[in-house]
Amino acid sequence: MMPGPDFEYSNLSGRPPGPVLRALSHLLRGVRDVQNQVEPYAARWGQANLSALAADGPLWVALGDSMTQGVGASDYDRGWVGQLQTSGGSEIPGRLINLASSGARVGDVLDRQLPALAALGRRPELVTVLIGSNDLIRPRHRKAFPLHSGDCWQNCREVRWSRPCPIRPGQQPWPTLSLLQRSAIPAW
Repeated sequence: MMPGPDFEYSNLSGRPPGPVLRALSHLLRGVRDVQNQVEPYAARWGQANLSALAADGPLWVALGDSMTQGVGASDYDRGWVGQLQTSGGSEIPGRLINLASSGARVGDVLDRQLPALAALGRRPELVTVLIGSNDLIRPRHRKAFPLHSGDCWQNCREVRWSRPCPIRPGQQPWPTLSLLQRSAIPAW
C-alpha cells in the first residue's frame, strides 16, 4: 500500500550549516547563493515527491546529501539525479522520490531516509545512495565514518521487500545506469 498525498517527509535536515560554511557564506557570494538554494530545493523535492507518490509506474528512490538534492545546480532537478532521470532512458524508472537533504551524513540516511523509504510501502526498482562528504569534513564525524558506512550498507540490505532490490555502493553516479551496472562492485 502506497502512502497517500499526506506522506510527511521534509528534505530539510533541521541542522544549521556548520561554522566554516556560515563563515564562507558571509565572505563569498557564490557560497551564499548556493546556501540560499537549500530551502527552496527541499520544498520543490517535497512537491515532486508527492506527485511521484500519486503516480503509477516503476519507482526510483534517491538517498543522500546536497549532491543528491541538486544544491548548487541551476535548478532543483538539474543536479545528477535530475540529469540521470532525464537522460537515462528506459533504464531509469520514471517515478522519482528524492529523500536527500543538504548537510546529511550517513547517520541521517540511517535515522531518517531509510525509515522514510520503508514507509513508502513499495519496493523501488532502483535505490541510489550518495552520502559521505559531510561525514569527512569534520574530524569527529570522520572517525565514525567507517562504522556508520558499514551500518548504512547493512541497513540498506536489510530493508525488507517482496523481492530483492539491487543496491550498489560505488562512486558518484555515471550518466547511465548501464555504466553503474558495469561497476566492479556486485549487487547485494
